[in-house]
Amino acid sequence: MLKRQSILAALSTISGAIWLAAGCTPPPSSPAPPVAPPKTVGSVPTKNDEQPQVMADTKPVLEAVRVEMKKHASSFPKGAVLESVTVHNRVAALDFSPEFNKLGSMGDSTESSAQKYLRYALAKFPVILNMTVTVGGKPYDSQVTDWTTPFPVRQTVEEIDASKAASQESVPASDAKQPQGGGG
Repeated sequence: MLKRQSILAALSTISGAIWLAAGCTPPPSSPAPPVAPPKTVGSVPTKNDEQPQVMADTKPVLEAVRVEMKKHASSFPKGAVLESVTVHNRVAALDFSPEFNKLGSMGDSTESSAQKYLRYALAKFPVILNMTVTVGGKPYDSQVTDWTTPFPVRQTVEEIDASKAASQESVPASDAKQPQGGGG
């Protein structure tokens, strides 16, 4: 019996040495804990930005844009309707009815206002960083803005600076400081 135990111990030691010499490691004593999926906002992952990000439920976005369009109806062509919204990789793609094409003939400032109101509506959704506009699934052609290349829904630093500069320039002359002369 002692001889048998000695042989088994020797074989166990030899097999362990061969295993280690071959570069193999023994199996783990317990399975690794499962990795938790990344935290999400809605259906968009907040970690690992390389993953495709799709917003599954775009109804709130659709409604927010429609509300802004209704509030500021004078900045949009009569009869223009937002037909669909998709959000993929943090870009909201807005597709309008053909009436939206009339925006180009409403003047540059009206088109700028329309863009501002669309951006404002989309900026309410942290998941959305940029936007594009199509009409009937085709690129919207504008002389003022490229609506098909994704552009930010939130103001850039340059836009904020330009806005501040414009508001300072529009101070009425009566509010400007007048030099005071000595009574002479």
